[in-house]
Order: sequence, then C-alpha cells, then structure tokens
Amino acid sequence: LDSALMYGDDVQVAVGDATKALPRDRFFVTSKVPCCPAAFTKWCEWYKAEYNPLSTSQYAKIDARLLGLEIVDLMLLHWPCESFADTLAAYRSLEDFAIAGKARAI
Repeated sequence: LDSALMYGDDVQVAVGDATKALPRDRFFVTSKVPCCPAAFTKWCEWYKAEYNPLSTSQYAKIDARLLGLEIVDLMLLHWPCESFADTLAAYRSLEDFAIAGKARAI
C-alpha cells in the first residue's frame, strides 16, 4: 500500500477491509512525509508547515497514527527541502523514527 501524509488517504488505508483480513506480515505499507520548506510545492504553505528539527518525526508519528500502524514498513521524505542542510536534518529525524522501531526502513 502506498500512502502519504499529503494525499489525505491515511484514514482510508487504515480502515481498508483488505488489510484487516490479512496478517500484518502479508502486506507492505509505504508512506511519505513532507520536508518543508520546499518552493516547488504549495503543501508547506497550505498547512503553514515550516521546518524545524522535530517536524519530520512529528509528521511521521502523525502519519503512522492515522494509518493505524505501530510500524510503517517504509517511511520516505516526500520531496527534498529547499536546502541540503534541511533535507539532511529531516532525514536524520527519520533515522530517529526508525531507530525507535517505528519504521522498518527509510
């Protein structure tokens, strides 16, 4: 299953009958969180999202909760931030999310 915080489909994925009928190891969930600011998307502007060192891990936690999952199989940055430094900091935040056992891979 492919989802993303910005798609707004997390709740539909979470309540999907197909996933409830299967053991957790029989399906794979990928999701994506934003890296803001990013000039090429309006998402950050629409949600008044500004980057700070905690925002990426907060978005990942929110996303996993909306999906109804304790562990996401693959959590990605949906796009790069405007600067490499912010992108790297966001990725490191996802590393912490994975180390905490909330994602199998990033």
